Amino acid sequence: MLIPKLRECEGNLAAVARAFGVTRQAVYHYGRRHPALQEVVTECRETMKDEGESALYKAVKAGEAWAVCFYLKCQAKDRGYVERLETKDVSSVEMEIVEEIVDGGSVNTPAANPEAGATPPDAAGVPAE
Repeated sequence: MLIPKLRECEGNLAAVARAFGVTRQAVYHYGRRHPALQEVVTECRETMKDEGESALYKAVKAGEAWAVCFYLKCQAKDRGYVERLETKDVSSVEMEIVEEIVDGGSVNTPAANPEAGATPPDAAGVPAE
């Protein structure tokens, strides 16, 4: 009863669990105790891998750029199709720390001090034009 449902659901334990009204963990633990069920799950997953490979091959043959790129990066590394991530040395990055002096609740900068010749910012902090 469980093996046909596993095949019908293509090894999807959550779908099998829903069909029997139990949790996925219950199906998983039951399957761990029964090697024949484990074999069916493995068989279903291998079949799905075959289906995925077949779909990928069709997409490559149809000239789908994403498929060609993916295939070459995975299967043609020996021909130089290698994806790599380059990182730059960030130890030489300089940080500038800017301090502002706050006096009596107002900031002493030209942008925030109208007496310094600038327009004060509005409530959102944007200088008025």
